[in-house]
Amino acid sequence: MNRSEGPEDDAARTAPGPLTREAVQLTLRHARGQRSAAILSILGATSFAATIVVSAGVIGWITDRLILPALAGTGAPRIGLGTATAVLLGVAAWRSASIVLRRSAAAWWQLRCEQALRRDMVAHQLGLSLRWYASRGVGDLLSVSGNDTKQATGLLAPLPFAIGSVFLLFGSMGLVLSIDVMLGLVAGLVMASVVVVDAIGSWSSFRHMERVQRALGRLSSVAHESFDGALTVRALGREQEESERFRAVSMTQRDAVVRLGRAWTGFRAVTDLAPALGTIALLTLATARAATGDVAPGELVTIAYLLSLLVVPTRLIGYLVWDAARSVAGWRRVRAVLDVTDRPTYGAMHPAADTRGAALRVEAVTFAYATGRTVLRAIDLEVAPGTTCALVGPTGSGKSTLAGVLARLWDPDAGRVLLDGIDLRDLAAGVVPANVAYVPQEPFLFDDTVRGNITLGDPSIDAAAIAGAVRTARLDEVIAQLPDGLDTRIGERGTTLSGGQQQRLGLARALARRPRLIVLDDATSAIDAEVEAEILAGLRAESERSAGLGATVILVAARPSTIVLADHVVHLEDGRVVGRGTHHELIRRSASYAALVEAYAREAAARPATTTGGAA
Repeated sequence: MNRSEGPEDDAARTAPGPLTREAVQLTLRHARGQRSAAILSILGATSFAATIVVSAGVIGWITDRLILPALAGTGAPRIGLGTATAVLLGVAAWRSASIVLRRSAAAWWQLRCEQALRRDMVAHQLGLSLRWYASRGVGDLLSVSGNDTKQATGLLAPLPFAIGSVFLLFGSMGLVLSIDVMLGLVAGLVMASVVVVDAIGSWSSFRHMERVQRALGRLSSVAHESFDGALTVRALGREQEESERFRAVSMTQRDAVVRLGRAWTGFRAVTDLAPALGTIALLTLATARAATGDVAPGELVTIAYLLSLLVVPTRLIGYLVWDAARSVAGWRRVRAVLDVTDRPTYGAMHPAADTRGAALRVEAVTFAYATGRTVLRAIDLEVAPGTTCALVGPTGSGKSTLAGVLARLWDPDAGRVLLDGIDLRDLAAGVVPANVAYVPQEPFLFDDTVRGNITLGDPSIDAAAIAGAVRTARLDEVIAQLPDGLDTRIGERGTTLSGGQQQRLGLARALARRPRLIVLDDATSAIDAEVEAEILAGLRAESERSAGLGATVILVAARPSTIVLADHVVHLEDGRVVGRGTHHELIRRSASYAALVEAYAREAAARPATTTGGAA
């Protein structure tokens, strides 16, 4: 239950009416998405139901016209053995074809809906803002996209058969009523009681189903953190404590499943016993009716045969009720994500075609994260095309946040960021990534080749662009040492590369797109200072313009050797600009800036000599 919900809200959400309505709406949604599969599976199930009713009638017909006359020896049977055999084989073939159609179409329906829903989920999430991502755990989102999506389509597996079973029950009721009204009413009462008990059980257990789904999400979150932070856990010797944390969450999830299982088992015990008791009572009554001559022997055989075949379909309707409730529990978590509308908005403007560095202007930008703490306060900044600007400040001053705002990873709460005089929010979709490259301190690398991590499957990035980017990022010497060069696989998150090599690859990925504005968020911190200077010089070199380099550069820097290479420096403190100018100008007129740079220099001097791996 959400914290904002009271008991009345929770009761309303789990009442039979809303649950039934959501189950019907969910089914219609799936049916609209895969109409052909839905129609074929229901036709197959309905046809199968018809074969059961027909086969019961055929058995009674053969009993009266072939078996009883032959046993009594009172005369020639009214139908021949060949005719009876042909009719039975025809009904059997009809039933087999119906089963094949129902099962194959139902599987097609469920799997296609699951695939489509999961695809919609991933596409929708990728379009949401980073502000929304910051409020959700990755493991929980994985659980929603995987387990909950599968659960939301779970009712499709028994649905066609259950729909066919409904037709079967009505057909059977009609057949039994045509034989004897009293027997028909008793049969209807037995079948209805099973369905009602299952419905009550699923409604009353729905809270347990929701708890199970939430517990699975929490379990996925903890598992994701444990695997993702394995290096930290191992380095600090916290394996036992982390295992205990996972065990505690796993036990919570287990307890939720056990509670659901107890509720399910109790109701299923009733619904499994009811058909058997009902069948015994109905056959006893039918036998008594046959003894008085109200029911013919063949009709008694028809009823007995029909009841023997109705047990499974009746139970299946009950299974559908439970599966529908579980699907609604999963669907609510899926829908909670699909209903999120926190996504970036775009305009329709395009900057003039240009290969030169972009002009950047920041006007009174203010920004706060979801926690409400203001991180940037009325930031003003202007960077001329083709120049390099360093953002410098103590920890927590807002440097990385400003870098993200400049690349439109975040939208400011107030103010605006202009690229060549156009607000980033007024640019058309795809324009900012095509013109602005953001490189974080720890680039995310995929379990792919070096080439694949540079292009990310973009066919517009040709060999020349890759070569220029690799050369400028000084990645060429690293690639020369790899066994398969650009086609060497680097493992998940680039585990086969050192920190510096990973940063070079992340920089090459950005440069290969020939951006006009490059935002480096401490993106060269693990690279040797001499190599870093070569990279920054390459970014500024006009001679490399043909490779898409020499763009306007914004860099978050914490090395004096890096800061001094910038054309001008912006000094940030507590989310505000407290100084701007060249490095030497700020050293002369700002004591706080001079003290900060001196602290950077002491830290760099105290750092151990860079190894080959780190330099890479």
